[in-house]
Amino acid sequence: MKIGTFSVVVGTAACDAACPFCVSKMTAQNAPASPTINWRNFEIGCRFARDGGVSTVLLTGKGEPLLCPDQITNYLTVGRSYFPFMELQTNGIRLFGEIPEEKISEWYRDGLTLVCLSVAHWDSTENARIMQPRGKKWLRIWNVIERLHSVGLSVRLNCTMVKGGIDSFEQLDHLLDRCREKGVEQLTLRDVTTPTDTNNPEITKWVLDNQVKYMTPEWTGSSGYHYFPQEVSGSEMVHHYLKTKDATPIMTLPHNALVYDCEGQNVCINNCLTTTLATDEIRQLIFFPDGHLRYDWTYKGAVIL
Repeated sequence: MKIGTFSVVVGTAACDAACPFCVSKMTAQNAPASPTINWRNFEIGCRFARDGGVSTVLLTGKGEPLLCPDQITNYLTVGRSYFPFMELQTNGIRLFGEIPEEKISEWYRDGLTLVCLSVAHWDSTENARIMQPRGKKWLRIWNVIERLHSVGLSVRLNCTMVKGGIDSFEQLDHLLDRCREKGVEQLTLRDVTTPTDTNNPEITKWVLDNQVKYMTPEWTGSSGYHYFPQEVSGSEMVHHYLKTKDATPIMTLPHNALVYDCEGQNVCINNCLTTTLATDEIRQLIFFPDGHLRYDWTYKGAVIL
């Protein structure tokens, strides 16, 4: 059986942001109630994922992984024996101040290769307005990226497209320029979306009201970008935009996400869904601290162990 990515749930449901489009709150799988980890089953999951062709483990969460730094250390210590690439997904709030540089350097030595920062805007103040960090005025995105680069880590910006965020070609230009300027290794863009079976009507309504569905003339300004007279998804607009920039497709990922080189910037257009119709393929194998191995964030029946 072929497996795309091995995702590992770190921490609990606690989070220091209040993103109005939080996917975690819409999926049915419960967050861990305690920090206890079934290490026996984790190693079983590592072997199964490695045998399925996985090269990358993603430390993620139903909340914010950086609230449990000791778990991150422990997962890296075990996982580095199985996988060459180990990534951490985070909103990045605690990477400027709360998590000391010595700890980040320790994770680098323990095998962490890339930090995936979840954002909604290239401007730190606007990003904070959308993601609503608790007790923080703004997320210092670019300062955090410089700090990660200084210890040798690569960075992926994972940008969710919403109205008032990256909702125009002009905003996308700003994002691409900043990524090139700061040497961001990878940029992923995805539509804000909901699971097929959502678990939170309030968040679902916000998502449906704030999806980027079309490009209007007033959003394009005087830049002369293309006008979309009909509704299309934000990701479709990005595909079209990249073609007008003569971007070169350089890779198709196992779950059909397409990666471009756009004037030297790596850009991936992806989605949040984990379900695949291929009978011999799992897009994401997911390890929960209680020892369960699952292959979908939404359906409780999607369980292997």
